Amino acid sequence: MFRLAEQTQTPIDLAGCLALAVLAVAASGKVWLQAPGWREPLCLYVVIALPPGNRKSEVYAVMTEPIRAYEDELRELASPSIVKAAMERRMADVDAEKAERDTLGAAGEERQVLKEEAIQKALDAEAIRVPAEPRLYSGNVTVEALSAIMAAQGGRYAVLSPEGELFDIAAGQYSGGRRPNFGILKHGHAGETVRVDRLSREGEDIRNATLTLGICTQPSVLESLADTPEFRGQGLLGRILYSIPQSLLGRRDHRNAEKVPAHIVAEYTSNLTALLRTLHELPDHSDLTLSSMATNAAEDLLDEHEARLHPETGDLAHMADWAAKSVGATLRIAGLLHLAEHVGRGAILPSLSDPITVESIANARETGDYFTHHAQAAYDAMGADPTVGDARAVLAWIKTTGTDRFTARDV
Repeated sequence: MFRLAEQTQTPIDLAGCLALAVLAVAASGKVWLQAPGWREPLCLYVVIALPPGNRKSEVYAVMTEPIRAYEDELRELASPSIVKAAMERRMADVDAEKAERDTLGAAGEERQVLKEEAIQKALDAEAIRVPAEPRLYSGNVTVEALSAIMAAQGGRYAVLSPEGELFDIAAGQYSGGRRPNFGILKHGHAGETVRVDRLSREGEDIRNATLTLGICTQPSVLESLADTPEFRGQGLLGRILYSIPQSLLGRRDHRNAEKVPAHIVAEYTSNLTALLRTLHELPDHSDLTLSSMATNAAEDLLDEHEARLHPETGDLAHMADWAAKSVGATLRIAGLLHLAEHVGRGAILPSLSDPITVESIANARETGDYFTHHAQAAYDAMGADPTVGDARAVLAWIKTTGTDRFTARDV
């Protein structure tokens, strides 16, 4: 990550946050974490806000390339079985239609016999399921399409994009002024079962839907999230891990930027591909557990964080929707760090039975503190804290009027 940030002259935050997102793509839906009293799926909603010109697309492409390549591999492997199933289904449908026509032309006992045969042929055709082409992620996608894709992919999916169109789409920008629709974004973060019934097409039943977001966007998009009150009112904003790195524009050193050595690129690709493949091939999900010391550390974190939510004295009380989920997010990060530590040693499967250590909790807490600071900045930009909003209004008044002395009554 440091080498990539050096090569691209971008903030280390960008590559670091995307690293967590790609780990979550591998683990989402396959690995859960048993927290003290509840379970957490290892999926994350990561949003990085940087102004244009900061090479977000370049870093995004490097970090996500192994995912794209593995998706191509899955498609190639699945192609023969998909073609075979599709052909068998078409032939079975033709047989069923022919049997139905034969029934309509018969009478008496013969018609009854042909009717039963036609029904059986229809049932046989319906039993042939054509597998969906394997997909791991989308870039730009509507919320309705996202729900359908997740159903076809068994509930595991990701949205990875160097831009932030998903939020515009979810807000209803392209849906004729209808109310914002982002139910799958809420349920997919928690690993919940989703049932969607629609008049226009067949309904969808998704067991334990798990979705990961790794989105790079612009600060203006982040600020505009508050323009859709439902985003916060229904809990979407509280599910996002925000990163607002300091732009390096005007301070970049292009001449002395060192490229990432080829062996590091190869090692990254090999490790991430191994993690993707190993977890994808698991027949069922696995639960990570905490060691006794890690459990104590997690409970300490819960106690410390609870005080920060106090409505009168807590520094996170104005953003309790986000803060209430931050401990869970920290534990998810601990689970992802646990997997990342083991993948480099070629011990992916053993990592699923080894308990998470207190060291992983400590490292995750540092990362969690980072996201807490950045969430405070994001909520500030979105006007979530009334006190800060009032202060900004007074500051704007001072600047506009040139006032250098005023009373409380004036304010």
